[in-house]
Amino acid sequence: MANTQIESKIRDWLADNLSFIENGLQLIRKEFPLPDNIGAKGFVDLLCKDIYNNFVIIEIKRSNTSARQTITEVFKYHSLIKHNFKARESEIRIVIISTHWNELIRAYSEIYHKTNIALKGYKIEIDTLTSIPISISLIEPLKLSSLTRKFAFWQGLYLFKTIEKRELFQERLRQRLSLTLIEDYVSINIDGPLENKKILTPYAIVAAFQKQPVLELLRAIETLTLSGDTDVMDRADFDDEISYQRHLEDAFIAVLAMYRHSDDAEAGYSEKLDGMLNNQGWTVKDISRCGIFKTDPRYDDNLLIKELRGHDGNNQNKFVGFAESTQFERIKEIQQECMNSLMHTPQWAEFIECFFKELEGRNQQFRLFIDIYNPDSIITSFYFTMINANPDYLPIYRIFVDYIDCFETEVYIGELYWNQRTPTAVLFNSTNNIEIANEVIRLMINPENEMDSIKMALLYTNKKIVISDNKEIFNGFVTTENDKIVSDNTKYNTIQDYIIYNKQSIMKMISNYKSASQTL
Repeated sequence: MANTQIESKIRDWLADNLSFIENGLQLIRKEFPLPDNIGAKGFVDLLCKDIYNNFVIIEIKRSNTSARQTITEVFKYHSLIKHNFKARESEIRIVIISTHWNELIRAYSEIYHKTNIALKGYKIEIDTLTSIPISISLIEPLKLSSLTRKFAFWQGLYLFKTIEKRELFQERLRQRLSLTLIEDYVSINIDGPLENKKILTPYAIVAAFQKQPVLELLRAIETLTLSGDTDVMDRADFDDEISYQRHLEDAFIAVLAMYRHSDDAEAGYSEKLDGMLNNQGWTVKDISRCGIFKTDPRYDDNLLIKELRGHDGNNQNKFVGFAESTQFERIKEIQQECMNSLMHTPQWAEFIECFFKELEGRNQQFRLFIDIYNPDSIITSFYFTMINANPDYLPIYRIFVDYIDCFETEVYIGELYWNQRTPTAVLFNSTNNIEIANEVIRLMINPENEMDSIKMALLYTNKKIVISDNKEIFNGFVTTENDKIVSDNTKYNTIQDYIIYNKQSIMKMISNYKSASQTL
């Protein structure tokens, strides 16, 4: 008997035995037509109502092939019920009944977890001779992992004196990880500048792992710990889940014990790798990939290195993101993830949060690009700016919003400007060596950019530029007021003016910072 005939027989039987599905269901009509004035049409297998007078759309499928069409159809029927009867979202339920769920279960689970649609799925067994259902069971949706592709915070950084020793390490790392269920990881070979004789171990491997659920980390740690003593702290010892997760990631790298096979080893993380590649002259030689990092067809080396450097939200100093207005979830991710790089500057964090709220209310189509560089310490970044004569060390953000339909572009730029006052920070004025040393230690351990910028007489500003039809129609400072972006008429002076007018105190800061950091 053909599948369509079997489906018809199942539909007829279920129409007469609705309690087989759910008590209290009442049939409105079999094969209920749902026309639409834009050409869409369809026939609901069974349209019912429940004891609360909600519409219940029952869709019946017989094979894996037809199961693939089910999701499209139920979405269409759901929409047509709303359109034809002005039904509220809360008044519509969907029930999917199928003999096969292999092709259906993942899409069903996505809808179940990620939409507001009231959805149930049932698997039925039918008598092969009569095609009458003989049993029914509720389908449990698959659990969706809360951990999308994202590198763990901690990385392993292993250093070698020779290339040969590094090559042997790669195989040992694979053997060690084969003992665990952790398959998604990368290891990259990076070489230091050979002309720098201070670097005794110029060949390195960075091992980075996909973020794992807590239970998987605990299982891996236990597997790798031969003594049975995992030396892992309890969840109760931590204030939040993030801290506990990072503790377990650190413990996992520790019990891997790969430091035994290297000449030196350090704790690795995104900011450190970013600094090695960006400022210290290290270069990527090759990349070894495993698991999803190997099978994902979108993954080129540029994307991989970007994520390893934490520019997707793992880095507290740098963030890069881009999206189009149709990518609602991606824009939400950008809004949340960029805040990690703004932890040290609440002034910019507040402004950018306000920017995203305003962007959300706009109906225009746009492309968004955001680039943030925000070092831990404003004083330290200014020091390196001066000794290297390079403004790239200074904090800055740029946001571009390109409105596709109206040929208009908005540009937001965050930079440091001078408030025309005199610096009062310790390093700019003090002659007390102990006080100076303590201040440099504080900047290394616990910088406070909000207060430090005030003491430096510098301000975190926001500028907006609007270009329409290739003409600049606005260029000025902006700020937030009552959760809105408004013009800022404050008089600011450039960082160049700051350096010229405060030359003596800046030279003192450079001398104090340099002498203190050399003795620490």
